[in-house]
Amino acid sequence: FFEPKMRTQCLILFVAVWSGLGLTPTWTTGSGDYAACSKTTTVFGVPICVSATAAAETAKINHIANVFYQLADNNADGTVDDPDVFNYMVTNKYVLLVPKNENETPPSVTNAGKEQVTTADEATIDSCDVPTNRGATTARSTWPAAVNTQTGCNTARDATVEEILHLITEAASALWPTTWGPTFTSTAGAALSAANGNCGWGYLGTYQNPSTTACTGRYAYDDATCNQACVVVEGIYWAILSYIGGCYTTARQASVQQEWLMCTPDDGMTIARASKATLQSGSPALYSLVADSTSAQHKWIPAVMPDGNYANTPSSPLPGSSPSPGSSPTPGSSTSPGSSPASSPTSGGPVATGHPAAGVLSLVVGACLLLFL
Repeated sequence: FFEPKMRTQCLILFVAVWSGLGLTPTWTTGSGDYAACSKTTTVFGVPICVSATAAAETAKINHIANVFYQLADNNADGTVDDPDVFNYMVTNKYVLLVPKNENETPPSVTNAGKEQVTTADEATIDSCDVPTNRGATTARSTWPAAVNTQTGCNTARDATVEEILHLITEAASALWPTTWGPTFTSTAGAALSAANGNCGWGYLGTYQNPSTTACTGRYAYDDATCNQACVVVEGIYWAILSYIGGCYTTARQASVQQEWLMCTPDDGMTIARASKATLQSGSPALYSLVADSTSAQHKWIPAVMPDGNYANTPSSPLPGSSPSPGSSPTPGSSTSPGSSPASSPTSGGPVATGHPAAGVLSLVVGACLLLFL
């Protein structure tokens, strides 16, 4: 009588343990070109370099690595979603630098190409910006009911998603400048320029707050140091974040209304207070660009908001692309755009080594087996 019920309960417990914990990266001490890094690891061949003070924040830096994995492999099948983008990042020596906070000088990597900084202090675990953390699911139909939820989760923003997405966007814009290039002449740039309306930009000294009646736009950035390339990359981030539900709460929309007013993604959804329009109606061009995560030039775009719990073990880095933290990355010829991920791990930089729930899972499986002996 109890056996089917017990089996069901064991299965539920197994899935809960497996999906509720992220992957534990293998961190190694930096040397050679990475000597300034207290800890290093790689995400599909792209290095993460952590400062000594940030390295003390184990949960935070593990969260950063997990978010990177989730953005790289958004469907969690163990392989990178867009090999072209990650091959480009590895070949051109992209690196993610992690100091403790904005006041600390990031560690330096010799011979690095493109560098992006994300801080340990701004890595927020269990952020309410993630739909599944605020009581919704990955199903878009569940998001409106949680638009005002700010309990049971951390109300702080997780800047990790933004900074890593910037790094990936830079690679996509270099590979496909007509679509994603950081100018107002690219497809994405033209859509963002149109979304600005007459609100102006900080770097031109013409910025007006889009949440007021002073202008008609839905996106504007007041930072005088953020030039045209910068505002395009920033705007692509906002469009993607909105589409995957990452700012679709009343609280988050209110906190960014001086910059972005399309946090409500789809027509028919409850409008988050302060939104001027949904992304779908406010900028059909942007919506069309970021809603596609399967076509060529779009496979790098996530469809699910990362929560910092990568639910798989990566099959391998890209072929020949795993840089050793003891030397400069030496991508092989197979890392040119268009090649495919390897089917077996390559030597070189550290890779994640197993699911952190493995020990707990063993106990769960053992207990379940005992029930039927």
